[in-house]
Amino acid sequence: MMYGMSCARVALEGFAMLFSVLGARYSLHRHLRQIVLLTYRHGGVTARLEPAELLGAVDIWMFPKYPAKTVIVPPGRALMPAIRTFVQLHRAALCEHDAWLGTWVSPITGYWHIDIATGCSNLDEAQQQAFAYSARDGRTIVALYNLHQRRTVYLGHMIAALTTNRAETGTAPLSDTPMKRYIP
Repeated sequence: MMYGMSCARVALEGFAMLFSVLGARYSLHRHLRQIVLLTYRHGGVTARLEPAELLGAVDIWMFPKYPAKTVIVPPGRALMPAIRTFVQLHRAALCEHDAWLGTWVSPITGYWHIDIATGCSNLDEAQQQAFAYSARDGRTIVALYNLHQRRTVYLGHMIAALTTNRAETGTAPLSDTPMKRYIP
């Protein structure tokens, strides 16, 4: 009798653990769906995965913490699979205390950007940090965004790449730069 009760307890604990894992996956899926919907509706969102929350209108200049990990999705592609894959690949970085999942659409190109965002309250510090992260990763950060001010500041070197061609600048046009990385 005791053996049977012990097995039943183990089975119940196993089911509880399974439902906990399934519940967490369902909760993450729901949160990612919310992120995708808000991205389509508002042109971008900044969210934490654990706990699942959206960053409100805080007066912070946001930019990619790891620019080399930024994924750019062309218009017309499904955003949910791209975000789900991005989260799976970069889960550890997204759980850092100063990191958020960031999404936004470039009004210049129409491409969706998915990144690991961080931020600074001071614009000058944010620009300096963004330039440092760009140099560290060898990949250009396009812009800084402030949720509270609803303002985007494009970094000057990126605007030059957008408005000039290779012959004038001696660099590749935007479509050929390493910044472009698409989800197939």
